[in-house]
Amino acid sequence: MYHPFLKTFLTVADCGSFLKASEELFLSPPAIMKQMNALEKYLGLTLLERTNQGIRLTKGGQSVYQDAKDIIRISDEAVIRALRKEGRHTIRIGTSLLSPGTILMELWNRLSEPHPDDEPLSAKALRGSHPCEFRLKLVPFKDSETASAASVVGKKCDLVIGAFDATRDCGDSAFMQLGSFSFAIAMSYSHPLAKRKLLAPSDLAGQKLLMMKEGNSPRNDEVRRLLAETVPTLAIADVPFHYGAEEFNRAEEEGCLLLTLTGWKNVHPSLVTIPFDVDIRLPYGIIYPRHPGISVALFLEVLKGAIGGV
Repeated sequence: MYHPFLKTFLTVADCGSFLKASEELFLSPPAIMKQMNALEKYLGLTLLERTNQGIRLTKGGQSVYQDAKDIIRISDEAVIRALRKEGRHTIRIGTSLLSPGTILMELWNRLSEPHPDDEPLSAKALRGSHPCEFRLKLVPFKDSETASAASVVGKKCDLVIGAFDATRDCGDSAFMQLGSFSFAIAMSYSHPLAKRKLLAPSDLAGQKLLMMKEGNSPRNDEVRRLLAETVPTLAIADVPFHYGAEEFNRAEEEGCLLLTLTGWKNVHPSLVTIPFDVDIRLPYGIIYPRHPGISVALFLEVLKGAIGGV
């Protein structure tokens, strides 16, 4: 009910620079500038002045800034009132081999379990300003259908649970971290290292390792640099930015190693996944539209509040 770039505008104004706003919003500075140019064109106003010290609001920008907060609040309250009359709301959770939606389903069900003399979360947490209930629905998609889980969010589904390097630009998606995965090494059960309980970088000497090519994940790149410095005899073979079943099949067929995550230990039945002793972890959590609908926004708000209270 309001232009979605208004929230970006408020963040830019509060941060005082496109760079700081990009860190806050997980968007690149050029993407934020593009949104602000589009908003100014839509409104027919110049909102921001670019200076050597950063940005500052024009007189028109100051007026829009003051009113935008009320516009957003009033709009959200209007939609919430309408949602109350609808009652129950369906949240579509995308699920695939590498982005299992069951993680969120299990978390929600666990948080919603009533304790003695208590109400379920879906009733208690939503009774006040958000008295609606949520129904979670799994929507399957194939990892091969998309370049990343984020590209199906807001289209085929409302949310996706997945591993995510939160330091990168995530475009039209945002990220709510729930935890982190450790790196691991997957291999065929017949591989000489398959009986090990834990693998150190030195254990990979003379082996062939499949891993994501450089340039997409800073944490993955950090592992690559560590291996290049400490295991010069390791042969690294690049695979695409986003893993799919093909990469796991290749590790099994070629009898080589695959850099993976502890959260993916059950992806391939013919591979064993062994924890990798490196002090680097990859965040996982909820990937959702940067400008979600009210139902999704309320669900995330309730979930965040429930996790914070645990």
